[in-house]
Amino acid sequence: MQAFYVTLITLAILIVPAVLAYFLAQTLRVREYGWRFFWIFLFISVSGAIIAFGQPRFGIDLAGGLNLVYEVDQEKVDPSEGSIDYDRLIAAVRNRIDPAGVKELKIRRFGTNQVQIIMPGVSQEEADRIKDVITNIGSLQFRILADDRDTDLLRMAERTKEQEGLSRKVFDQNGQLRARWIPVARVEDPELPEAERELAVTPAGYDPSAEEGTGWRRVRDQVEVLVKVDRYNVTGEYLSRAYVTQDEGGFPAVGFTFDSTGARRFSSLTGANLPDEAGRRRLLGVVLDDHLYSAPTINSRISNQGIIQGQFTRDQVQDLVDILNGGALPAALNKTPVLDELVGPQLGEDTIRAGAWSIGISLGAVLIFMMFYYRFAGFVACFAVLLNLLMLVAAMYAMNAAFTLPGLAGIVLTVGMSVDANVLIFERIREELDRGATLRMSIRNGFARATTTIVDANLTTLITATVLYVIGTDQVKGFAVTLWLGIVFSMFTAIYAARAVFDLAERKRFLTELKMNRILDRTAIDFIGRRHIAFVISLLVIGVGLASTFTRGNNLLDIDFTGGTSVWMEFEEQQDINFVRTSIEEQGGDVLQSPLISNTEEDRKFIINTQTEDDDQVKTKLSDIFKQKLVHNVLESDLENFEVIEEPTASGTEEATSTEEPSTETTPDTSNTSEETSESTEENTSTETEESNSEESSTENSSEESSEEPAEEGDDSAALFPQKPVQLGANSKALMLSTALLGQAEESSEEEASTNGEESEETSEVETEEPTPDAPSMRQSFVGGTRFPVEFARALNQPTLLFKLADAFQKAGEGDPEGRVRVRAEDPEFVEGSEVAFDKWVIEFSLPPEEAKPIMAAFKDTLENTPYFPTSNKIGSAVAGNAQQAAIAAIVVSLLCIIGYIWFRFQRVAYGLAAVVALVHDVLVVLGCVAISAYLAPIPGSELLQLEPFKINLTMVAAFLTIIGYSLNDTIVVFDRVREVRGKNPHLTTAMVNQSVNQTLSRTLLTSVTTFLVVAILYIGGGPGIHGFAFALLVGVIVGTYSSIFVACPTLLWLSGSYAREAAENAKNEKVAEKAA
Repeated sequence: MQAFYVTLITLAILIVPAVLAYFLAQTLRVREYGWRFFWIFLFISVSGAIIAFGQPRFGIDLAGGLNLVYEVDQEKVDPSEGSIDYDRLIAAVRNRIDPAGVKELKIRRFGTNQVQIIMPGVSQEEADRIKDVITNIGSLQFRILADDRDTDLLRMAERTKEQEGLSRKVFDQNGQLRARWIPVARVEDPELPEAERELAVTPAGYDPSAEEGTGWRRVRDQVEVLVKVDRYNVTGEYLSRAYVTQDEGGFPAVGFTFDSTGARRFSSLTGANLPDEAGRRRLLGVVLDDHLYSAPTINSRISNQGIIQGQFTRDQVQDLVDILNGGALPAALNKTPVLDELVGPQLGEDTIRAGAWSIGISLGAVLIFMMFYYRFAGFVACFAVLLNLLMLVAAMYAMNAAFTLPGLAGIVLTVGMSVDANVLIFERIREELDRGATLRMSIRNGFARATTTIVDANLTTLITATVLYVIGTDQVKGFAVTLWLGIVFSMFTAIYAARAVFDLAERKRFLTELKMNRILDRTAIDFIGRRHIAFVISLLVIGVGLASTFTRGNNLLDIDFTGGTSVWMEFEEQQDINFVRTSIEEQGGDVLQSPLISNTEEDRKFIINTQTEDDDQVKTKLSDIFKQKLVHNVLESDLENFEVIEEPTASGTEEATSTEEPSTETTPDTSNTSEETSESTEENTSTETEESNSEESSTENSSEESSEEPAEEGDDSAALFPQKPVQLGANSKALMLSTALLGQAEESSEEEASTNGEESEETSEVETEEPTPDAPSMRQSFVGGTRFPVEFARALNQPTLLFKLADAFQKAGEGDPEGRVRVRAEDPEFVEGSEVAFDKWVIEFSLPPEEAKPIMAAFKDTLENTPYFPTSNKIGSAVAGNAQQAAIAAIVVSLLCIIGYIWFRFQRVAYGLAAVVALVHDVLVVLGCVAISAYLAPIPGSELLQLEPFKINLTMVAAFLTIIGYSLNDTIVVFDRVREVRGKNPHLTTAMVNQSVNQTLSRTLLTSVTTFLVVAILYIGGGPGIHGFAFALLVGVIVGTYSSIFVACPTLLWLSGSYAREAAENAKNEKVAEKAA
């Protein structure tokens, strides 16, 4: 039924415009206009339907969104590959969930080993899908399945099994990796448990009742197949493109194409495994994230493309395509996020309301001005502008792009700038009318001559937008898409739609004369003669601006570029975000300067992001501001409920004698240690996940599998404190926050020692130094100590707990806590060094009860008398270092493209160079004004101009890019008239340029007035959400108009050699005059 309605609506969208166009053309007896009417009505119909049936997505600033924090899965990090490249990781995640860059995501490094992802306005279903896409590592391999012809390989697999248990790696006698066991994926079926779902691939000779067969085996609920490790190593690294397609049965499948290297390798792999003389065929295994999804037969050599089958749903195929196109993650993320909360809008209701009003007023002001100034032509311009706006908004709906407050302001600005095309046309029509042409000829010639200018001006901006999208950063791709669409729609509405209305009105005699107001009559101002004054002014402004830029340094950049600290705070009662924001702005000082504030749905939790790097300073300042309004944590456990740690038992565990009846939670049963250890070893061996191209020795593999899991299951102490117990230094917060890194280093040491045969009796415990009689081991030092099982009213993470314990040691007069306390959460999900918060913990001291209890009392006092901050972490910049370089490269390339295009169109490179000089001038002036604002803001009277210490953030970057487009457009209009005035004259003169500027002055001022009107209203009444954005644009509009006259034109004359030529001619004329005298 739903498909029927979709089909019906689609037909209506197509048929209704056709019927209306036909009816209108017949009624007005203008059949030749039928197609024009059809296209206009079609765009109106399609755009209206998209908006009517679509769902707008608002940005984080307007509607909030989903805040996710994921930890890197340290167990899957290969130490041999060096440190994790978080810039690559963030870029890969962004490419998966927002390849077009239009969803206004914020992705950045969070803390030491975490990634924060903030997604605006997503449904629960979409959020779940995105979580799966984020945590899927995206590793693709093509491997040949072993069969009965691979007798040697099968014997190696059997020998490896006998020597090392159910290892997934098969080595030869020389220790070379020859094959791997890969689990077979199962068909998606939510109604069945995973073990009962159908296999995606049925191995040859598979018997559900058997445990193993030729090239396959059963390991508990998993069916695994043996795949060969070959030298071709064809992986997803060589994919050039993945796309949605269908298999032979019509089911959704993933199509893929290799690049040249991948095609060569794939051809070699398939060519080496063609059918033998007996006609037996090899199976090509398609392995995604270490699971076999399909195994087609190889009938012939395959080179550059293929499909991946697996009985996928269409959504799964689309997700796989996004994952493969985004590339494999350089590091795996844990499936469960550390933080998963909905946050409210970053802007308060008053700010949003002010911004909305200013956007509406500015749009209305432009339309009223056009109708007043151009009369009938103004109404046509309003129709074109509103159609442009309708199509642009519909396109954003269709792309699922997010509407932010600056983005909405940018759309209105685009509309304001699109008026320029209409102004160009109307001024050309006015010139034709002034020459005495008829109305019909004036309309025809006006549109024809203006179209050339419009196309030249807009194509240069389109080139910039295209380059920014192709090689620019993720942060500017969304802007590039909006700019590109806005320009294309503007050209359609101004040149095509408006022309249709004019022609129809004139032909049917609805329009017999065209009246317009006039700002300026013909002028003859010597603009070039004032170039020296302009040069001094520009040099002075740029010099002061650059000095201010270097003086402010990093203070000129907002948190989007510098990073800082993110602190979560929680109130006892609901609070209005405006109260929180106002309190922080008034009392935050330098510590909480220019904060970004978000709230959760409950209006009790707030996120404070600030540039201050020390989170202790931030928390202290927030505590001073809000005092008792903030919640305090409570230790709900009785401090008299403790246990004394006794001597290790024969099985290697430490027993404890409780002062009360011990619970099963705090004293695990270890009577069946050996059985549990054996079972755990087997489970760990059969389920460990490994990288596709890693080649480890069998000794390393065996050591890894036999030392980790058994300790967790069978050894109480090791389960509480995996690897070396966490130790505290008195003044070492950095050490506490890097316990995970310490654990990794020690784990690496353990593997190295195991490889050399230097294994200790207790494999679950690693000692970096040999214990001596004077320096007892860590385990021995806790015998006779005290164990406290504790529960908190609000969950704490390990770094916070350790830090508060260190503070308690100091308050209790016990000095340095190093080696005397260790902690672990009573939860199977607990991972050493992780920042996941838990409410139940076990705290152990090496001290006897009489010394440990005062420390716990001090800990309880510290905990309950200081505000509770759920989490605090350093956050990275939203723009990575390599992304900043990519942005600069994109701008440089776009400038070169502009020079090339203008060179081609104007037949002289001087035009392109002069336009770029004007662009650079404008950017430097605006940048300087932003920098100077910090020094002008404290001056009395600056509040009348609404000046504040503006900073450069991603929104202001969009403003800079808009200024480039505006300035370029203005300059091309003047240069196009210069080309027209020059005609076939071989030399360009000052008089020609002055004449061209004067002829286009009316158009220049009108475009500047309409754009300035929009930006001024946004600046005055838009509120803090778009204040900095509007300031940059306000300066940019003024400077862009100035530079097209006083920078671009004089530069063009200089590059053309006109000054030198005119000087020589003047000197020659003076000599002639002297001789004549």
